[in-house]
Amino acid sequence: MTPTSGSVAPGSTQDVTVKFNAKDLQAGDYRSVIAITSNDPVNSPKNVPASMHVTGRPVIAVTPDTVKSGIAFIGIPHQDTFLCAMREQSR
Repeated sequence: MTPTSGSVAPGSTQDVTVKFNAKDLQAGDYRSVIAITSNDPVNSPKNVPASMHVTGRPVIAVTPDTVKSGIAFIGIPHQDTFLCAMREQSR
């Protein structure tokens, strides 16, 4: 979160940037709160809900898993076809 601390004059505002990092997380929904404390006796702390949806790690599937060129001759191109698909996989 940036900035992590500071002062805001009465009647003014301050933008805060929050970054989420899904590294090493499994697929799913994550929820928490960001607690903002102040010298306001009525509204401190102010809890702001935060949520993040993480999709599974992408995995490439190739079918067939081996491409064989057979006998190759110089100057004669060889062409083959394979399927490359993107699957989603949870960790």
